[in-house]
Amino acid sequence: MNKTLDQQTIAELKLYIRDNGLNKAATALKRQFLANDSTTVYSPSSPPVDTYYGKGIFGALKQRIKRVKNTYTLGEYVESLLNERNKSFSVDLEKFGIDRFYKNKVIKNKINPSKQKLLCLAIALRLNIEETNELLRRAGLTLAEENSVFDNILGYFIERGIYDPIQIDTYLVEFG
Repeated sequence: MNKTLDQQTIAELKLYIRDNGLNKAATALKRQFLANDSTTVYSPSSPPVDTYYGKGIFGALKQRIKRVKNTYTLGEYVESLLNERNKSFSVDLEKFGIDRFYKNKVIKNKINPSKQKLLCLAIALRLNIEETNELLRRAGLTLAEENSVFDNILGYFIERGIYDPIQIDTYLVEFG
């Protein structure tokens, strides 16, 4: 390991990567157990198992309604994020490898941006993890934390509100 990097951040990143894999496995086991449990009554009208955990049924319903109301295309969603963020701080997308021509093509839905470009955009716009997941979802992508070190590292920094591209890049290089 590189001795110039913050050792605490390296340790936290290792735990974050490990714990994400464990959390995904525990959730899968919980779902499997509940699906196989003969005391669990299932009916087509009952909500999915995971709605009983976390936010509860009303939280799950609110999310579904919110998703239906916000039926932006990817380009419209990116444009709304840019308009919203430009009011609070200056966004220099070129620092993050996105020039104005590329940005305009995304906004006009003329190209399908790569996951890497969308994550650069998320960091440039200082999106939180929910907004980042929504951005990726609109492009048909996800943060695959259970099997991608790249996604785990970006998720780690986004969740902690660290948007320095040089610092993120340094850790991406370190963890390969």
